[in-house]
Order: sequence, then structure tokens, then C-alpha cells
Amino acid sequence: MERTLRIKGKVYPVTLTNSNIVVRLADGKEIRGEGNLYDEHRDLSQPIAAIALDPPAQLFEKTREVLESADYIIIGPGGLHHSILPNLIVDGMQEALRSAKENGARIILVTNTMTKHGDTTGFSANDMLRRVQEALEGVGIDAVIANTGAFSPDRLAAYALENAAPVTMDLEDSHSLLVIGDDLVTDESFLKHGKPCFARHDPVKLSRAVRRAIDRLSMRDVLSDNAM
Repeated sequence: MERTLRIKGKVYPVTLTNSNIVVRLADGKEIRGEGNLYDEHRDLSQPIAAIALDPPAQLFEKTREVLESADYIIIGPGGLHHSILPNLIVDGMQEALRSAKENGARIILVTNTMTKHGDTTGFSANDMLRRVQEALEGVGIDAVIANTGAFSPDRLAAYALENAAPVTMDLEDSHSLLVIGDDLVTDESFLKHGKPCFARHDPVKLSRAVRRAIDRLSMRDVLSDNAM
């Protein structure tokens, strides 16, 4: 898989179970299958209220081992209800992450730069954190990395046509949660056909933010140990 994706490191699947995403909308309607989540016939004004996997999926054993021995675990960015949450509700995932935390691991959440109509409409960084925390069933997030950079009017207008907007930053640094806010999006000079491109995370900016989060979490751990 590493050769296929042309990346360094190791890639492990979360599960080998052939499972489908099943979401329940606020009006009680159920939708089955990722391909139907944003179907043209779906009422996108109805927010997603709950998500499940059918049949239940089992965590891949090698992935469990890697998670439990990790120092830092990074969640996101990605589609909240069709990418991030389905991976977090796989049977065994919460237990693996809980074990990792007990072994000293720290979990970092990277929030999305923009909302998606019918998925995260009107979401803030805190809304995304809350949904992830609910899926983790008590396993705490140690740090959140969120974009605080501004967008040009042209880019905002392009997203507004899709009923999307920037994910607002409404989190503050605290004793229990480290918050890193910075300009994380690709530069406006990256254009396609003369139009602003997607507001994706800039890999260099994001890697620096992750490094900063790790450094600050490490310092917090040192200070906590010294205080004992």
C-alpha cells in the first residue's frame, strides 16, 4: 500500500470488514452507503444526527498494535461524517486509543478549514471537537489544530455557491486542551483555470503546526512530571 500511495512510513487499514455507513438525519430518515450521503435527492438542510456501521466493523489487529504503541495520534483533517467518524466507531478503536493514552500517547485533532453543506453546515472548531469526543466515548483529545487564516473574497464567494463557509475558531487554550490556531491553508496564488483553488491545508504549514503542538504537549508533560 505504501508503494501504491508513494509515501514513506507504513499504511494500515482501520478494518478489513466490508461495512456500510448508515446515518440518521435530524428528521429521522436513514441513509445507507457513503455514496448516498450527498445524493441529489437528499434534503441537505437536515443535519446528520447519528452515524453507525452495518455490519459492525472490527479493528484490524496490526492497526491496534500500532495505535497502542504510538507516541502521538493525529486525527483529521477530512470529511467528518463520511471519513473521520466512521473510522473512530469501528469496534475496538476506542479501546485501542484508551490503551494508547494509558501508555502515554497524546491525541491531536486537526479541524477542517471549511464546512461542507449537509455534513458540517455551520460547524465551528468546537462543534467538530464535540462530535469526535462523542465518538471516542470518553477518550480525551489533548490538542486541537485549527485554521485562523483569512480567506480572500473570491475564495469565500466560490465556497458560498456550495453553501460552505470557513470553520470558525471558537476554542481557547486551557489546562486540559492545547489549542494551536494559525494560517494553515494553501496560498491564494495557487490557482486553477484562473479561479481560486480549494482551501486545503498547506502541507508545510500544517506540519509546522503539528510539530509545535507536539513540542508544547511534551513541555506540558515535563512540567506536570516536575510538579509531582
